[in-house]
Amino acid sequence: MYLKSVEIYGFKSFANKVRLDLNPGITAIVGPNGCGKSNVVDSIKWSIGEMSRRALRMPSMLDVIFAGTTKRQPLNMAEVTLTFDNQERKLNFDFNEVSVTRKIYRSEESEYFINKTPCRLKDIRDMFLDTGIGSDGYAIISQGEIEALLSSDALGRREFFEEVAGVSKYKSKREESLKKLEKVDADLAVLENSLQIIDEQIKKLDAEAKKAKLQQKYREELREAEISLIVKEISSHLAETDKKKAELSPLLEEINQINSAVTAQEAEYAALNIELTEKNEEEKNLLEKISSVKFSLSSLEHRIINGKNMIEEKLKQREDINKQEEKNAQFEISMLPQIENLRLKLAELGSSNEKLALEYEEAKNQYMLLENSLKESEINSERYEKDTFSVMEQESKISSLLSALEASLSHYNGEESSLERDLKETLLKKEEISAQLSSEKEKNNSLIETISSQESLRSEKISAKENLLALKKEKEENNLRLTALSASLKSSLQASMSQAEKDVYWIGANVIISEKVPGVYGTLRQMIEFPKDKTPIIEDALGKFLDSLVADNEEAARKCAEKLKFIGKGRARFIILDKVPQSNPQLSFDSVLNIIKPHEKAANLLNYLLGGISYKEDSVSGPFWICGGAMEINQNENYWGQVDDLKKKIEECTLEIEKNSSDYALINSQIEETEKEINSLSENISSLKAQKAALENSISSREEDLSVYEKAAEKITAQKNENEARKKSALEKIETHKNELNNLKEKSEALKKSVQEVKNLKENLSKDLLSANEKVLNAKNAYEGYINAKKDLEDKISSLELSKARLESDKNSLSEKKKSLETEIESIKKQIEEFNEKVLEERNNLKEAEIAQNILAEKILELKNSMERLSHSIREHKQAINDLSEKKQAIELEINTFVTRAEDSEKKLENDWNVKYADVKEAYSQAEIDMERVLFLRKRIENMGPVNMTAPEEYDALVNRHNSMRSQIEDLNKAKSDLRSAIQRINETTRENFKKTFDKVQEYFKNIYSVLFNGGEANLILTDPDNLLETGVEIMAHPPGKKLINISQLSGGEKSLTALALLFSFFKVNPSPFCIMDEVDAALDEGNVERFARMIKEFSSDTQFIIITHNKRTMEIADVMYGVTMEELGVSKIISVDLKKAVDLTTSKQPAGAV
Repeated sequence: MYLKSVEIYGFKSFANKVRLDLNPGITAIVGPNGCGKSNVVDSIKWSIGEMSRRALRMPSMLDVIFAGTTKRQPLNMAEVTLTFDNQERKLNFDFNEVSVTRKIYRSEESEYFINKTPCRLKDIRDMFLDTGIGSDGYAIISQGEIEALLSSDALGRREFFEEVAGVSKYKSKREESLKKLEKVDADLAVLENSLQIIDEQIKKLDAEAKKAKLQQKYREELREAEISLIVKEISSHLAETDKKKAELSPLLEEINQINSAVTAQEAEYAALNIELTEKNEEEKNLLEKISSVKFSLSSLEHRIINGKNMIEEKLKQREDINKQEEKNAQFEISMLPQIENLRLKLAELGSSNEKLALEYEEAKNQYMLLENSLKESEINSERYEKDTFSVMEQESKISSLLSALEASLSHYNGEESSLERDLKETLLKKEEISAQLSSEKEKNNSLIETISSQESLRSEKISAKENLLALKKEKEENNLRLTALSASLKSSLQASMSQAEKDVYWIGANVIISEKVPGVYGTLRQMIEFPKDKTPIIEDALGKFLDSLVADNEEAARKCAEKLKFIGKGRARFIILDKVPQSNPQLSFDSVLNIIKPHEKAANLLNYLLGGISYKEDSVSGPFWICGGAMEINQNENYWGQVDDLKKKIEECTLEIEKNSSDYALINSQIEETEKEINSLSENISSLKAQKAALENSISSREEDLSVYEKAAEKITAQKNENEARKKSALEKIETHKNELNNLKEKSEALKKSVQEVKNLKENLSKDLLSANEKVLNAKNAYEGYINAKKDLEDKISSLELSKARLESDKNSLSEKKKSLETEIESIKKQIEEFNEKVLEERNNLKEAEIAQNILAEKILELKNSMERLSHSIREHKQAINDLSEKKQAIELEINTFVTRAEDSEKKLENDWNVKYADVKEAYSQAEIDMERVLFLRKRIENMGPVNMTAPEEYDALVNRHNSMRSQIEDLNKAKSDLRSAIQRINETTRENFKKTFDKVQEYFKNIYSVLFNGGEANLILTDPDNLLETGVEIMAHPPGKKLINISQLSGGEKSLTALALLFSFFKVNPSPFCIMDEVDAALDEGNVERFARMIKEFSSDTQFIIITHNKRTMEIADVMYGVTMEELGVSKIISVDLKKAVDLTTSKQPAGAV
């Protein structure tokens, strides 16, 4: 088995679909930092079920979806598919290839597939159990996680050994079995509790079932009579319905006639309305036309005014041209004398020209002789000055170099201070960030605890709400039960009262009791207390005395009898207490007195009446009499005790209902309050989680900042050292240049003396030259004055002649402009005449349109009046329809009433007796009904009180359920025993496999460690050897030349090699189908990389290796190499090279004899 291919789409930086085809052996994945190499590893981990955001290096699981770039839109889903070669059937599928696919959408929905068939995440995880592949396995080593094999605690390290030992599936099964065992225990407890409740219900339902069967007999007899009564009611209602329908027909005909008339009028109204709409449209068009004509008139009048204004402007321009022509003529006349005068002056200047030229030539020759002597002295001066300048230039350069060096030195001093300050600030900032990081981590831990506390509190509140809802439901059910019970009791009370009101003794007794006569205490029944199930015994024992009134003396009794006689209502029996002999009987264990608790006044009376009366089970015995028989009977005069009991029960029900209602309102209030608290807690938790996410982002940012400042501190230290070296070099150069500068200053002084001597000679020659120059200038000025005067006269003459020519040209131009203006004035006048004609035409059009609009307005008014008359007529007809409709509705209401009554009776027939009127109409419509018998049956059923008619079925169902539960309990006990046996077997297998695997890994670890380290020793130790199910694993290492130390004391490279030794030991015992290593060789030096590469090569025959690396030596052992690039910013791309094929191809292309 090996990983055959990886397909990635939309995962992290892989915006385009890419495919990596893999073969057995070694595959290397290379590329620059940040291009997405580790994203390949993350995609494989994610596809086989990794759910940890931290392991995937993402703030949330949705962040694995490509988030977009400046040039690309974000994607809506990510998908990764792994394809495995399964020819060896290591995966439990009967396929040569097995593919695993995982998808996630931005809606947070996830999908999982095995061979394109939807499955659960658990199915994928279970498939890889004990293969080393999985989110917790040892086959995938992410970047920086090679040391996780060592840094885990002893118990955490045990999980890797369990994966190697192949006991992960047993561990999973054991956990499932333990959960099942807990569930079995819970189910057993529930069943046993339910069984106890059912036993109690069976006892209770036994008596109720017998009572239900007796009532069923009465109900069957009553059913026939009740059906006949209802059938006759329905027939009567239906007859009344037919009668009313006959009255309805004439009304409907009249309503239809008026509706027809209304329809015709409405059609006429609609036609008029259409005509009115058309006329309104015509009027609208005319108004638009009138408006257009008015606008056109206004425009024409405006254009006429503009034309007149333009004529005035043109006339003014013509007047200006005439004035300019007059002005030009006058100027031309004045120019002719000026030109003649200037020509005379030019002739006079010509005679003095030759004399001035000769004087100028002589002065110029004298000047040139002095000038040549001065030039010779200047040449000498320039040579000395050039030498001086050269020396000064060298001085300046050296001075500049010195200034630059001193400036550099000053800069280096300042840079030194600045770097020291920057270093200090960087270290302070680093400490500050470290403190902030620690503080934020503490805050994050505090937030985690707070969130956990809040979630726990929310769970408690949700549980409390569920309890309150259950209590609310219980209160609702209680209220329904009590309401039904109260209604039943009231019905029973009404039935008892109806029966009691026919008994004159009951009436008399109640009148006397209500009058509260002094010396009269009520009936004897009211003065004693006894168990309700003993009522037949008490009634048999006391007979008529039980419902007799008890009076202190005969006088009180006779007053009561007279009162009854006076009001003419009821009779009464009285027991006279002062006439009852004193009695103190000897009570036997079966005396009736033992079951009675008497009122103080009735104690002697009861001793007298019941002294010799005893009971046994359901029979009562007196001195000379005995009563016995069935206990469950309906007394003919049970209202004597029943009325008071029913009233008391009704009052208790009412109080209980009121209490339940009050509790119900309170519970509702508590539920609302709890919901508010839950919502508040949920909001708090969401807020806290948002704070936690923000804080985690801040922590990540702080860690990055800390890394930046650490690097900055290192960089500043290097800059400081470099600055000190530059400062030393500058000081040496300053000393050298100062010596050079002193030598140049001496040379400069000698040159300055020579320059001064030449300078004095130049000054004397300059004075002579200046005098000669003055002579030359005077001569030159005189000659140039002649030349300038001549040129000035010639220029003036030329200017006047040019002005004269320009006046001739302007004369012609002004004449042309005058002609053009005349033409334009004539054209504008013609346009104004045309506009005046159009104005007359438009005014006629306006008048015609206004006349047409007035005619149309009169027609529209006429149409509106006709429509108003029709509308009035339609309203009258509709009012008549409404009046008739009211009569119709009244008749229909009566019909509906009779129909409803008939339907209600039919529903009652169906609901009460489960028959339909149509089915029983023929059979029951002529039946004779004995109302006395019906009333008797009704009272008999009422007197029986509330009866559970489903009791027989419930009893049978409960018995069946009881038997079923017994069977379930036996099955669960058997399952419990089986589970315990299975757990014991799993534990034994786990111990055995774990111990064997540990011993093998320990042996291989020692050998491989020695190979990788070129010596040294290492060992694996169980933390609790006696408890192989829970023992941890410790690692001890002894690198060559060092004492035996704990792994925490090893260097980074030593830790990596130790972890690799453990990993290769795992592969020796249980080779994983493939192994992915992400930069595990980063901490290894060249020699260790060489040994690591040899080890990879050795194990590649059994395990497929996919290695992400920057190391050239590791790349050399690869068979296939994939490159990950990022040509487009933020988007990773895959390129591949088969190194074996490349080597073969290179060899085949070499010419004969090539080495």
